[in-house]
Amino acid sequence: MNIKTKLILGASLLAAIPVILAGMAIKSVATDTASEALETQVQHQLVAIREQKKNQIEEYFNTLRDQVQTFSNDRMIIEAMKDFRSAYFSFREETLGNDMDRYRSELASYYNGDFSQEYQNQNPGSHIDAGALLKQVDDDGVALQYEYIKANHHPLGSKDELVDTGDGSRYNLFHKRYHPHIRDFLKKFEYYDIFLVDPDTGKVVYTVFKELDFATSLKTGPYAKSGLGRAFAKANAADKGDFVYLDDFAPYTPSYEGAASFIASPIFDGEQKIGVLIFQMPISRINSIMTSEQRWADVGLGASGETYLVGGDKLMRSQSRFLIEDKAGFLKAIKDDGISEHIASQIGSKETTIGLFPVDSPATKAALQGESGFQHIEDYRGVPVLSAYAPIKVLGLNWAILSEIDEAEAFADVYAMEGSILWTAVLVILVMVGLAVAVGAFFALRVTKPIVHLSDTMNQIERNSDLTRRAQVDSQDEIGTMASSLNAMLSKFQNIVQQVSGSTGQLASAAEEMSAVTVQTSQGIQEQQSQTDQLATAMHEMAATVQEVAKHALNAAEAANQANSESSQGRQVVTTAVASINKLADSIQHAAKSIQRVEADSAKIGTVLDVIRGIAEQTNLLALNAAIEAAR
Repeated sequence: MNIKTKLILGASLLAAIPVILAGMAIKSVATDTASEALETQVQHQLVAIREQKKNQIEEYFNTLRDQVQTFSNDRMIIEAMKDFRSAYFSFREETLGNDMDRYRSELASYYNGDFSQEYQNQNPGSHIDAGALLKQVDDDGVALQYEYIKANHHPLGSKDELVDTGDGSRYNLFHKRYHPHIRDFLKKFEYYDIFLVDPDTGKVVYTVFKELDFATSLKTGPYAKSGLGRAFAKANAADKGDFVYLDDFAPYTPSYEGAASFIASPIFDGEQKIGVLIFQMPISRINSIMTSEQRWADVGLGASGETYLVGGDKLMRSQSRFLIEDKAGFLKAIKDDGISEHIASQIGSKETTIGLFPVDSPATKAALQGESGFQHIEDYRGVPVLSAYAPIKVLGLNWAILSEIDEAEAFADVYAMEGSILWTAVLVILVMVGLAVAVGAFFALRVTKPIVHLSDTMNQIERNSDLTRRAQVDSQDEIGTMASSLNAMLSKFQNIVQQVSGSTGQLASAAEEMSAVTVQTSQGIQEQQSQTDQLATAMHEMAATVQEVAKHALNAAEAANQANSESSQGRQVVTTAVASINKLADSIQHAAKSIQRVEADSAKIGTVLDVIRGIAEQTNLLALNAAIEAAR
């Protein structure tokens, strides 16, 4: 990686890292601050909604209390109670007579038919022994149920529309008189049902909707231990007309095990208790309050917020928003969260969570223990929520009210802001990196240009061994100083090389002279070698001649020995031979002197060769020093 790239990269990092760190710090601080602020705002909003709904529920229950007290003290109700009470026990004799087996049998077809079928529709997988319920109804009850339920031509769930049976009984007379007014009261205040109960026998002498609890005994009948029976027992035991008792929601068989709550007050005519008035609590009104008539977003609960009620048994007392808005999704979610198949099927068939769905969150526990507060919890779906909770204690109830919203929605603005900060930081980083790259490239070019020029100059000097080149000096900074120093060093190198070159020239001349001497010496040696060879040949010939002379001398001796007569001739020959031998001896002495001169010349040649070898070694040393200086 070259210096230019390093400078650009360094400038980019120098710009990006502080921006990244600053962005992270700003994001963290902004997110934390915004989260805290938004959580505080959501907390205040949820608490405000919770308190509003709590006040509405408490006010509603107080209104119910006032209504049941007022209605039980109303002159129409007092008269109706007396009239229905007296007519109840004479109805069978006035209408059906004593053939009760037939009417009981026909009524049983309703119990085992219409009622049982609807019961199974709303409670899949469950079975009810309807015949056992009918066996606990006496003949007076069977007579009234047959006339107002079995013989009632209005469909199931609309039996209240019958006003006049046309049977001419006193009961029918009173029913025509009071039923429209009581039914109108029920519809205006959205009650599920209204009961008039005889205090002595516990007989339900009148109801608006004519379900299976009509004309049964709340002391000995099939529903004596139900919520309706408990409400009657509490109110019937009271000795003052302003007494009110509220029985909490619980499954109620005549309402197909739907959650039912009852509020009761005794009916007094002066000082005499003549009956008990009981209202079956309207679920729709409570749901309307808790769901804000299904306009959650309008009250500030967004797309996931809701308020709901939980009873002391930790079962819901109001409808779940998520069941209303997405039944299939809600059922799947609670099944995935581990709810039993039986409860899920009941919720699905009844389309309600009231009295069926358990809520055992920390907020619920705290509220049921009388605490009010705000927490981050997982709700009954297993979803993280912000929860504002508080207890509701009215008419002896111990309920919890919760106002919740999903954390994901509550902090959506924070997440959006966090994303905005992140994208802004990324944009700023990109801009800053772009500027840093541009600025870094500009300065890198300014900084690296003289460096590149200097590097090119040095490369050319190295490739071409050209010590005459000089680096360009364009600045007074460290690079300019380095270029000046390089130029000075090159000048010194050039001088040293020139000096070395001069010495080398002289050395070359000396070497050439020495070479010429060496050539001459070599030629002399070659001539000496040639003369030596000739001398050797002459000596060899001379030896041969000596041998020949010796041979001749021997022959001469032999000849001398053989012929003394020829001694004079032989003497002459000997004399001649002696002369030749003397000449030969002189020649041998001359050859020995020549050999001595060759030996002396050879010694001189060795001395010259030693001098040449020394000069060569000095030349190599000078060349090495010149190379070292050039390298420096």
